[in-house]
Amino acid sequence: MDQLKPVRQPAITLIKNILYIAFGSAFSRGIALLNTIIIAQLIGPAQYGVFAIFYTAMILTWQLPQSFDGVFVSLAKKTENKADKIEFLKSSLTFKLLYLTVVLVISYPLAILIGKYIFGKPNLNQPLILALVCGSFLTFLFTIASTYQEKERYGHFATIHAIYTGSIFVALIVMVLSKSKITLTAIFSIYLAISLGIGILSIYNLSIRVGTIRKINRSIFFRAFGQSKWMFFASATYCIFARIDILFLTRFVDYVSLGQYAIAAQLVTIIALAAGSLAGVCLPKASLAVKSEKDFRNYLIDCLFIIALILFGMIILYITAPYIVNFFYGEHYLPSIKIMRVLLIGWVFNIAYIPFSFLFLALERAQTKFAIELCKLAMCYVLLNIFVPIYGTIGAAYSFTLTLIVSTVITIILIKKRFHIFSNRAQISFNK
Repeated sequence: MDQLKPVRQPAITLIKNILYIAFGSAFSRGIALLNTIIIAQLIGPAQYGVFAIFYTAMILTWQLPQSFDGVFVSLAKKTENKADKIEFLKSSLTFKLLYLTVVLVISYPLAILIGKYIFGKPNLNQPLILALVCGSFLTFLFTIASTYQEKERYGHFATIHAIYTGSIFVALIVMVLSKSKITLTAIFSIYLAISLGIGILSIYNLSIRVGTIRKINRSIFFRAFGQSKWMFFASATYCIFARIDILFLTRFVDYVSLGQYAIAAQLVTIIALAAGSLAGVCLPKASLAVKSEKDFRNYLIDCLFIIALILFGMIILYITAPYIVNFFYGEHYLPSIKIMRVLLIGWVFNIAYIPFSFLFLALERAQTKFAIELCKLAMCYVLLNIFVPIYGTIGAAYSFTLTLIVSTVITIILIKKRFHIFSNRAQISFNK
């Protein structure tokens, strides 16, 4: 395969790419946040607690196979051969279709298992089934976005990410203006219809790009599979970890408290949109950064620049939290303020973790990343069992934040020790 020579982009190009993704992500996440504000005000804290479980399960199902897209970007970025790029994309699409099939088959029994026996709330069965179906179809939208990410066409990448949330927003506004009866079932119907429509159109678009999936380059397929299987497990544990606090609380608190916690977690996703700009720019660059010590240091400098901007925004969000919650959500959600601030502290460390996590993929050490994510998940689960019975919802925030702090420190130490990226032996480690 033709190898791509690493070239560092000028600062102005880097800033332009960051702004493309940041504004695109800001629009997407901002609309998603606006959607939750509309829904929270329309249905109140108790029903919003039910919606929060649906939304959490949907996003989790949507993001679980995102690792396939990450592997596609990483492998396609290393070659200039267009035929190989198409084969890598075909492999990603094949994995996604298998994932969709499995989720649809198990959605009913899995929803009953989780709703009735794990959460102890049988009335969650239907929302969970809908969430699994919605999320499994939406995952193909990420695959289309990844094709633009690999080409570093960040404007298109950001636009694709905004399609879904924008469609939901338009549907909610139409429902409000039509003065229809606004119920949780009606809101679920909007999410289901739009998810199915976008998913089917995305599958059709991808099938045109790659042709028939019956003819697959076996060597490329198994190379992608070799990385994807570990990255899938790593991504799965990361995604579950990112929402384990809400999932854990579902069994132990009422829907009102759950709704208040969900609002705090949703507001913190303002930082996630900034993290999205960091991830969008750094993922393609990580594959080239491991070529030499110089390339790595340039990569680190670029990432630190973005991190500094994100931290500045986090400070502003921390200070203005009371005004944001009271103005947009009302006094029923005021307990969300303290929770939000505790979660923000954890995100400071999570932002620092992101650039290093991509190096595992670039160095084809996905097993190590999976082990780290699994340890994070286990640690958070233990802390939740300790703090939630004592402190309730704020205990969940403590657990999540402590886990992020400890895991980030351990990860940086591990990378320093294992790959010697801060030493004079960096060149040797990178060329392994």
